[in-house]
Amino acid sequence: TLLLWYAFASNPLLMSATLGLWFTLCLALALITIHKQKVKKTHLAASADLYHNSTPRSFEQRVAELFRTQGYRASVNGGANDRGIDIFIELEGERAGVQCKRYLEKVQPALIREFVGALEGAGLDEGYFVTTSDYSDMARKAAENSQYTLHLIDKTELGRWQQEARQLLEDTSTHIG
Repeated sequence: TLLLWYAFASNPLLMSATLGLWFTLCLALALITIHKQKVKKTHLAASADLYHNSTPRSFEQRVAELFRTQGYRASVNGGANDRGIDIFIELEGERAGVQCKRYLEKVQPALIREFVGALEGAGLDEGYFVTTSDYSDMARKAAENSQYTLHLIDKTELGRWQQEARQLLEDTSTHIG
């Protein structure tokens, strides 16, 4: 080991080349990891984009089905007179409301505040806001500052839910067949 150290210390070219190689390898691994994360996030978002072609009612029904795959009882309430709650969900006696928005642009804080009012009107303490887009920073802040427990489901999380549900159905059908 001492001989190896002496060879490096006495040869600046060898030391530079070795350090350069290690730096290049570390940088390459970091770039590969970042690329894989971006591809995965893009793939999940693409799954959520499938909902843009559905009607508001079918989107609500599909979101309700995603909740059902997670063990919730879900009833679609959507429509013109839904009073801001598209879906009522229940799990182990706990009830919550869901608001569904098929959006291309970011959800703004006014929609979060409207949803909070709907939760209050329905006597619920917890809600899920599900969108095919994302949330503005101010919308996220409005959710954090609310006295209610709000879960913001964006296009990436929606895509993840869809893929998990699809995998669960495939696993179930494999075990049945």
